[in-house]
Amino acid sequence: TEAIVRQDRFDVACMSIGLDYRMFDDDAVFVMNVGFGTLMDNGVLPIAAAGNAGMNHAVYPAFLDNVVSVGAMNPHGKIWRHSNSASKLVQGAVTGFPDLVAPGVYVASAIRGGGYGLWTGTSQAAPLAVGVAALLREKQTDADAYALRDELLAATVPLPGVHAGRQGSGKLFV
Repeated sequence: TEAIVRQDRFDVACMSIGLDYRMFDDDAVFVMNVGFGTLMDNGVLPIAAAGNAGMNHAVYPAFLDNVVSVGAMNPHGKIWRHSNSASKLVQGAVTGFPDLVAPGVYVASAIRGGGYGLWTGTSQAAPLAVGVAALLREKQTDADAYALRDELLAATVPLPGVHAGRQGSGKLFV
């Protein structure tokens, strides 16, 4: 759509990939963070699925500072038990991972060969966050990727009784 693709560029990137954080040393993490920061500096908001291994587990690229990480919640507003979460250090402060949560359990999705099926995982939740980011971009075409990230995180509502480390800023308010 025009909100996501304008001429020869795009404004929001959706990633459903995850590599275990233990595979990378500090230098590799620095290089990845710089790369995703460059995307943001050029107007692209990277959004990634948080992964499906559960509590105290993180994956890259979602665990990087310059990527919005999306966890999954079920239809009852509870965090899906396999949605990754962990604590991370951002600019000297401990914050929660993921950055936000979205519906990710029993999401109707296209399947190979045609038709639809119900799928579960953070890879189902991340595209919903990308859709909201695209709608926000459509309303604020002059906002940079950092402002778009802030607007996306502001479009959340905390889940009652859930630690911030499991939900980030909360569930997408859509």
